[in-house]
Amino acid sequence: MGAVGRGAVGRDAVGGIVGIVGASRAGKTTLAASLVERLGSRGLRVGYLKHAHKGFDVDRPESDSGRLRAAGADPVAVVGPEELFVLERCAPDATGPTPDRALTRLAGCDLVLVEGFHEAPWSKIRVTAADDEPREAAGPILADLRTDEQGRCDPDDLDGLVESLADEARGDPETPATLTVDGVVVPLVGFAGKIVVGTVLGMVGTLKGVDEPRTVELTIRSSGDLRP
Repeated sequence: MGAVGRGAVGRDAVGGIVGIVGASRAGKTTLAASLVERLGSRGLRVGYLKHAHKGFDVDRPESDSGRLRAAGADPVAVVGPEELFVLERCAPDATGPTPDRALTRLAGCDLVLVEGFHEAPWSKIRVTAADDEPREAAGPILADLRTDEQGRCDPDDLDGLVESLADEARGDPETPATLTVDGVVVPLVGFAGKIVVGTVLGMVGTLKGVDEPRTVELTIRSSGDLRP
């Protein structure tokens, strides 16, 4: 699942990464919960990473663990009958905690859904409310979904997406294509690869004089920004 997140230590700890991005209240968390449920029913272990850019506190200050954190214990772990959580402090530098550091903690997942981190390089599902404009995001967009007033997507829109994510999480064979960007080979696998290959072959198939091509080479050169 290299096209949706590989390369750094944290990203190599999990099977694959797909981001979910969009404006506040667009329905990102509702979509993530639906995907986790559907993929989990297929026997896949799905992790979830959220960018809480405003900060958070999952522990009560007056609890035992809260008191020990205030006293300086780092990290603090709490084990219950069916739950475990670990809280560790990160250096308050300019960048703050990185997603790769968190992904290391999610080792063993077949797939991790990441909510937020719009500028991260992995592929993303973009969620947009019915009357809003899609939010800008870095990396390939695997799917553009619209939500209703309750922040829910059309279930029919999710069927193919879930199938593709499940294929990638299981390690579907690589797409028979190679993408090179400024001399760097970028893996084309799973859903992202299928989109690129399908789009290029579909375009080529409409050209006169082209009949069932076996090899297609496309080179794009520009001195400026190639983004539309």
